[in-house]
Amino acid sequence: KSVQNYTSVFNEEADCLAKVLCSKDPTVAINVYVDVVETTTQIYRQIFEKMTLWWLQIPVIYWLVGAKKTEDHYLRIIDEFSSDVVRRRQRCLQEAVGDEETLGVVDRYIISEELSEQEIKWETFSLFTTSQEASAKIASGVLMFLAHLPEWQDRVYNEIIEILGPQDSPVSSEQVKQLKYLDMVYMETLRYFSIAAMIQRTVEEEITINE
Repeated sequence: KSVQNYTSVFNEEADCLAKVLCSKDPTVAINVYVDVVETTTQIYRQIFEKMTLWWLQIPVIYWLVGAKKTEDHYLRIIDEFSSDVVRRRQRCLQEAVGDEETLGVVDRYIISEELSEQEIKWETFSLFTTSQEASAKIASGVLMFLAHLPEWQDRVYNEIIEILGPQDSPVSSEQVKQLKYLDMVYMETLRYFSIAAMIQRTVEEEITINE
């Protein structure tokens, strides 16, 4: 049910964002994504360099080059973000607990009381980055394919205009299902690029896998 309700949630968020942007000074250029994009890129660069540059594994060097200070800064941002999500969900659950089928993963962590608040915050951010990272890589692959295949770019564009129309309006789940060409491009991107292989992870301790 959570997935089925996603379309209405997305459209409502889009309306809220549009109202906020309309209230801004029209003479001032606004880029609502600049902070998020720049910060996210820098966080991933920091993590990747720490994973791949051997000298950054030496604590003294890591501190001397200023990487530790940068890491602490990003950790504070991540902690504030995760804490805000958990607090909001805790307040909502105090008011009412929804149906079992509609509970989110974070809601289940809170209700179970099996994890500490810090562990819930860590799991919350893991959920956020897992979906965001994979989605970003898939979307990048789709855009690259369309850039190299102008014929398919035209097909996808014309299909979107035909089904969704040229005017801005809420998008329904049924309309998304009719976007056959776009779905084909997404499927081919997933076939051509193994997204999981492009996501870097570090194993921090030995793990024994039984049989």
